[in-house]
Amino acid sequence: MTIENHNEYCILVDIGSSANVIYSEAFERMVVPRSHLRPVKTPMHGFVEEKVISEGTISLPVTAGEGKHQVTLMVDFLVVNIPSVHNIILGRPSLNAMRAVVSTYHLMMKFPAEEGIGYLRGDQREARRCYAIAVRKESIKQVLAVNVLDPRGPTRDSSVEDLEKVPLDEANLRISPEVLVHRLNVEPDHKLVKQKRRPFDAERYEAIAEEVSILLDVSFIKEVYYPD
Repeated sequence: MTIENHNEYCILVDIGSSANVIYSEAFERMVVPRSHLRPVKTPMHGFVEEKVISEGTISLPVTAGEGKHQVTLMVDFLVVNIPSVHNIILGRPSLNAMRAVVSTYHLMMKFPAEEGIGYLRGDQREARRCYAIAVRKESIKQVLAVNVLDPRGPTRDSSVEDLEKVPLDEANLRISPEVLVHRLNVEPDHKLVKQKRRPFDAERYEAIAEEVSILLDVSFIKEVYYPD
């Protein structure tokens, strides 16, 4: 799909969204002057727990399909500056304007074009790539920022040079059980049951292995071995 002469990926087609949304990072790549944004005072709900104020709305040309089996129309987008896996959300307004029919089972969207029927097909590999990028960004953002007053008082008697250096390793990074303990709610009298292995076809095994490898690389999950 082409938007403002840019080939865009990581697009979410959402029949449940009442608005077309373009996220700020994708909007910046299009090099469209922000002076073209029209102000919007109505807050948006449904993205995060709190309401989101849009940076403005803008009309951009959207082209879907190829050759004579394509359609071009102007779409009004709300520009939102929040983190997201996707670059753009196509909601009901644009889908209705295109007279598009969406099939989640076939991962396809069809619409009437100049000659015949045009279509867009979903790409599972691209979807997994977008997800992996989002996971990497989230892991980078998980940085603890301490910006509070010293609990020992407003002043210190010793200089920075006199402070003791404490090396951070696995031993002193663990949380004491006196502070926090996680326990599984398990009935001790119940018999242990091992879940049966679910068989998949070769394509699904390959997709699972690729997804697990991505999550391992970004330290989102870790491998654990349990005895039989």
